[in-house]
Amino acid sequence: MNVAEQLNNIPKIGNKKGGGTAAMAGILVLLLVTIGLYIFMRGKTKSSIMALASYNKSQQARLVTQQASARTAMTDVGIQEDDANTLLTSTTADVLEDLKGCSFYPIQGNTCRVDFAYNSKTTCCEPQWKDGPSPFDEKMKLAKEVALEVVITETLEIVVKKLATKVASKVGQKVASKVIGKAGVAAIKAMVKALSKIAIKVAAKISAKLAMAASAGPIGALWMAFDVLSMAMDFLDPKGYDLFTANKIIQQQFKITAKQSFDAMALDKGSYPPMFPLSLFFPTEWEDIVAPAIGNKYNQPTIDAMIAKFGEDQLITWTNEAESGIVDADTGSSRLETEYARLMIVVTNADPKSRDKYQFDVLSEVLSAESKKKVFLCPWMSTTDRVGISLTKAACDEWNMAHLREWKYYVEHISKGENPTKRPNTKRSEGGVWEPPKDSDELVDNLDANGEQLPSPPVANFSDQYYVLDPDAKVGDFTEGDPPMIMEKIKGGAVSLMYGTGQMGFVLCQGKQVRDGVKGKQDITIDPKKYGVTFQNGQCVYTSKYCKRMGQDFKNNDCYINGAQKVAEMIFGKTVTVEFKQWGEDIKECGTKPSLSACGNALAGPILKNTAVLLSNTAKNVAGCAQGQLSGCEKMITDGPLTVPGKLVSGLVHGMAGLSALGGDYTAALTASLEGIGKVADVFADPIGALKDPLGTIGGILNTPLAILDGAAKLVGKIPIVGPVVAKAVTAVTGAIRDAANLVSDGIKAGAKAIANQAKKIAKVYVDVAKKIGKGLADANRAAAEWSAKAMNTAVNWTKGAIGSVGSWSKGAFNDAGDWVAGAGGTVVGAATDVGNAIGSGAKSAWSAVSSF
Repeated sequence: MNVAEQLNNIPKIGNKKGGGTAAMAGILVLLLVTIGLYIFMRGKTKSSIMALASYNKSQQARLVTQQASARTAMTDVGIQEDDANTLLTSTTADVLEDLKGCSFYPIQGNTCRVDFAYNSKTTCCEPQWKDGPSPFDEKMKLAKEVALEVVITETLEIVVKKLATKVASKVGQKVASKVIGKAGVAAIKAMVKALSKIAIKVAAKISAKLAMAASAGPIGALWMAFDVLSMAMDFLDPKGYDLFTANKIIQQQFKITAKQSFDAMALDKGSYPPMFPLSLFFPTEWEDIVAPAIGNKYNQPTIDAMIAKFGEDQLITWTNEAESGIVDADTGSSRLETEYARLMIVVTNADPKSRDKYQFDVLSEVLSAESKKKVFLCPWMSTTDRVGISLTKAACDEWNMAHLREWKYYVEHISKGENPTKRPNTKRSEGGVWEPPKDSDELVDNLDANGEQLPSPPVANFSDQYYVLDPDAKVGDFTEGDPPMIMEKIKGGAVSLMYGTGQMGFVLCQGKQVRDGVKGKQDITIDPKKYGVTFQNGQCVYTSKYCKRMGQDFKNNDCYINGAQKVAEMIFGKTVTVEFKQWGEDIKECGTKPSLSACGNALAGPILKNTAVLLSNTAKNVAGCAQGQLSGCEKMITDGPLTVPGKLVSGLVHGMAGLSALGGDYTAALTASLEGIGKVADVFADPIGALKDPLGTIGGILNTPLAILDGAAKLVGKIPIVGPVVAKAVTAVTGAIRDAANLVSDGIKAGAKAIANQAKKIAKVYVDVAKKIGKGLADANRAAAEWSAKAMNTAVNWTKGAIGSVGSWSKGAFNDAGDWVAGAGGTVVGAATDVGNAIGSGAKSAWSAVSSF
């Protein structure tokens, strides 16, 4: 994926243009013309040579015009004139020199066109000259070179117009209304080189395919149909392969910024590499405790040094001046303050290791037990201007992940050419832990007291390596776009280094890559962290799982595309190639390490596997819709099988429109035609989106004929004398039609708004009536409730009286019964007592008789 598309795909940027393929641009058209001319004029007749010579002359004139336009564009964005000329000439020369692809690619396998032979060493097709190159071949070679120069220059102009300030800001330049510095120019050149080479190589491959299909009869027609489908899938990019960013691109930008930091440190005679400032991680502890402690510790030694150097009398004089308000006009400080500050620095930094040990001890005393685990002393990094106290790797990860959302916010706005005046508020919790801001948190101001934009927080990189200038580099190696920076080891071990401009790389490595709302592209989100990707030394540390997900192989913590896959992608396209490659891996895994997943995918194949995934997701969305989930209902349609044809057509035509766009005014009509077809296809690709904005959808489609006329007018405008007049007239007509259409559209919108307002009024009437009816029902309910309450109270009182009467009667009856029972009980007890006494008396007499006997 090229840098231009990567900038357009930074998290949650709803870019509605193209599909990330605009970098290929007009080269497709130019090479198609060149190849077409070659096929048509291969008879090498005199008229063909003359026609090609005329073509070259017109192309060279176009190149001169394009170069002048590019120069103007560069100076307009703040690039110095000398830098602009150097950038223009050196970029073209470097790109042509670096191109190692074929001038003529095979049309299929090892098969070349007529009069060309396959070279197994270069894998290219070469013209078969009998007696040396003919005049025709020489002019054909010139046509190709001029065509490439035009594309490189056009790419340069577009990058400058659209991305110059963005690229410069990535390397630390403040570009708003200021001159772009050398580092920014170097970064722009690096980007143009990368985009130009990608455009030339990809367009050449596409041209070779189309040329083969056009000359191979019915079989070629079938092959062309396959190619069109393959290109549509690649433009649509349903698996998000275009979201991958090669470490080479990230590392190159990082080397440029490392060189800039290295130069800045060398200029100030500072220690390199810089350590991550602990005052950022522990702001309160450092400012309120450590800094005052250092002042207290070295205050007396500093005063002693002043007395020894200047004498007491001089100090008394300076003290009197300070008390009298006498200050230096330049510094605003008294002589006493100035000299004290100078000596304080000398005294404090005389023994850096002792100084840092004291700071570490003071900091440790005020940190919690958990926070103490986040720092360690690293005396091998202590210098007079660098503190040898480091954060641990866990603390670096805590800082970086907490600021990820803030960095994504910066990158998102900078990529759109905006300087953010607000930012997410990353804060440290009361427990001393840095936490990412929540989505619900409000943004805070991002401006200093002077209204200047505050810099983005730096990245904390825990590493034992850092970039330094290659000591063996030669004069020719010092290119600003690719400085000779090499990695050097830190002898004492890994520490927390500060990278002030490493945010872009960290976001690409650790942030979710989101593509949403890009016309002609499948919406998709890929989270590298899910696949174990980490960030180290300014680049991504990729994993085997992530590389496989992105359709690539894995080696040395990086992803790459092997040679066989490159050839296959040239013939079949990336999406198809990767699907069949993964099918082969599933078959291999099923044979060596059988699993249900691998063997199932091996048996199904890529078509059935992806169809099953599509139907499964559709079934889930249908189920969600049935449960009343609005998002499920939308996805059931937009991500279902019915929209697949529309998405493929949308991807193809938007991608081709992107290719055509760099042709500028020369292909504006073709670009407008393709974009118009794309807008129609968008309706079938996203019918829900079209229904949500019906006027915008219809207006976009109806505007296509006007856009085509405008494009044709731009081409006609290139004709001397008459052209500009005709173009102006056509533009005036299309402008008038648009104005009228806008009036109609505004009228429809106004009418819709009036109807909506009237509907609101009618609804309000109905609501008022409903409220009155509701109030009446409420009053009736209240009256009924009051009557019911009274009736209930009456019933309750009567019931209480009845129950009381029954209770009183029952009480009397029970009392009478109790008295009777008690009397009867007394009689029975008396009788029983008499009987007992009689029996006892008789028994006593009998016993006496027995005893006397």
